[in-house]
Amino acid sequence: MENKIFEKIIAEALSLGAFKANVIKAEQIETDRTFRDMCASNSCGMYGRCYMCPPDVGDIDTLMADVKKYDHALVYQTVTALEDSFDFEGMIEAKKRTYPIAQSLRTVFEDMNISKVLHLGAGGCGVCEKCAKQTGEPCRFPTKALPSLEAYGINVSRLAKAAEMKYINGRIPLPILERCCLHSTRHKRRVSRWRKIMNDKINVILNGKPMLAVSGVTLSEIIKGERPCGGHGRCGKCKVVAKGKLSALSDSELSLLTAEELDRGVRLACMTQALGDCEIVTLDSLGGENILSGGAMPKLDAKPSFKRYGVAVDIGTTSLAARLYGAYGNILAEAAAINPQQCWGADVISRIEAAMNGRARELAVSVRSAVNCLIAELAERSKIEAKDIDAAVITGNTVMLSLLTEQSVEPLSHAPFEAQRLFGEILYASELELMALNSDVPVYLPPCISAFVGADTVCAILATQLCKNGTAMLADIGTNGEMALWNEGRLTVCSTAAGPAFEGVGISMGMRGAEGAIDRVTVENDRISAHVIGEVAPVGICGSGLVDAVASMLELDIIDDSGYLEEEQFIIEPPVSLTPKDVRMLQLAKSAICAGLLTLMKHDAVTDDNVSALYIAGGFGNYLGKISAARIGLLPKNLALRSVAVGNAALSGASMLLLNTDEREFAFRLAKSATVLDLSTDSFFSDTYIMGMVFEEI
Repeated sequence: MENKIFEKIIAEALSLGAFKANVIKAEQIETDRTFRDMCASNSCGMYGRCYMCPPDVGDIDTLMADVKKYDHALVYQTVTALEDSFDFEGMIEAKKRTYPIAQSLRTVFEDMNISKVLHLGAGGCGVCEKCAKQTGEPCRFPTKALPSLEAYGINVSRLAKAAEMKYINGRIPLPILERCCLHSTRHKRRVSRWRKIMNDKINVILNGKPMLAVSGVTLSEIIKGERPCGGHGRCGKCKVVAKGKLSALSDSELSLLTAEELDRGVRLACMTQALGDCEIVTLDSLGGENILSGGAMPKLDAKPSFKRYGVAVDIGTTSLAARLYGAYGNILAEAAAINPQQCWGADVISRIEAAMNGRARELAVSVRSAVNCLIAELAERSKIEAKDIDAAVITGNTVMLSLLTEQSVEPLSHAPFEAQRLFGEILYASELELMALNSDVPVYLPPCISAFVGADTVCAILATQLCKNGTAMLADIGTNGEMALWNEGRLTVCSTAAGPAFEGVGISMGMRGAEGAIDRVTVENDRISAHVIGEVAPVGICGSGLVDAVASMLELDIIDDSGYLEEEQFIIEPPVSLTPKDVRMLQLAKSAICAGLLTLMKHDAVTDDNVSALYIAGGFGNYLGKISAARIGLLPKNLALRSVAVGNAALSGASMLLLNTDEREFAFRLAKSATVLDLSTDSFFSDTYIMGMVFEEI
């Protein structure tokens, strides 16, 4: 009898517009006052301004105890496509979609004579546009009001997992039902039937090759393609040609695809589900990526951690690079590859979000497999057996190493952003599933400095000998700009979220430095002149080309110092163009980097005249034009003129830790002694960031 009640309730929720619904035992609901404490930070602006939010909703201990009084819970979920993780308007709209379902379910419960029901909603009440609390009136609709899950201290991510749902910025309202008994055997059969439906196999032809897939899976998951925007359907860079039984065109596709593309069957892989047999053709590759594996490295005394062969690996957010050494410290081979984790998003925030929503294992397996492939490739090139490699060093930023080791990244998702694990330790190949190596091969993971200043920065400091200069600086310019200043025996570091513009992501025709990318732009005879990688027709523009292009547009007065571009687009080299939004993206990114450098100098009372060198690490820095960087205000002019591109300094530093074990103690002391500036609370950084939005030399 109870099972039929549950099935009816689930069916009602689905018929009312829920994407998924399930009934779980209330004892599966985890509560923790920490989630209620987060409300006190008032990030949503409703703390103390809504009767259904803290502190007015009630004492947390009492509320958590109330949850335990119920037997079962109906958990239902609505799904809304968001532009990105900060699309608050979209989240509000998503929340509005749950209210009618919640109110309709009240009637359903009444009709079923379920009298005592506690209704909870995700992220606050929202029944009224403005809560009566703010005008000093009593609650207008006490029988319809929805207290928040967070107010009751409920762990929403764990709740979603218990209900066998994915939770990504999700809306999961929760009516908790009393006086219902769930017979576990019947429930398991229901879940089994659901899994059977979800696991129905379909036939897919991918680039002419037949394969099997699961009905309902996205095309991105089938092709294992990149998703620079994290699968939110806003970048338009996962285009494929597809036909067959597919989901209907999404709003994102109708917005981003041209009429001609729609006629050809072009779809966004991240927004399209395969509902039955279908055929997919991926767009032709633009050519090999220019991934930088080499870099500056000082001479070392030989004290290697290996006897026969050793391998150093840098796990970058965008790409991987590896280097194989022989017994005498000689380089035998180098290799590089794209980081496969990009199918979960181009930036670390997207991957943190994915890991927290049940994809941590997949993220780890993907990058471990890529490292295994690189090791095998190095061995093959060097004509040795991979099993003869007897030591390894793997570096990366804190998030990349956490994902590699399946360390929880939840603490990195919110203030105070403190990593549980800062590494500086030895694991064994078997622990990291590096099957290309023998299971007992030691793998050293260098120390990180903080949550967002990682081991890659420590390695770059080693490689550049930053701490052996009087006063010098280091900048790794990318999505997460990491910077360091060495002055009078002190190391000060910081990181700033610059956004992915320097990687070409988020730019209308942006791409990484590959064949077909405009990488340099100059002014010749009062006209724009562009260079294209591979000497072929241009198809996009990479980060260094973007900086040059804007500097050239400033020189020709096509844009002014505020970045104003009168036209909807400006052609750099047909068909590649820049839009006002592209210029704005660069403004945000360049201002963050420059403000970070200036804040470091301000903290240590250093002027740019005192800085002997600015080392710029990474592929972007290797191709960055100094004059252009100074002209747009990406780098202070004096620092730009003294800048030195050092290539993949992270890989070079990892190689040093492989070739001389004494360097590990030095790296550990560096990481421990560094002063970390929190730019999010630094008023000088905030002011400088805002002032730096204009395009002018500093």
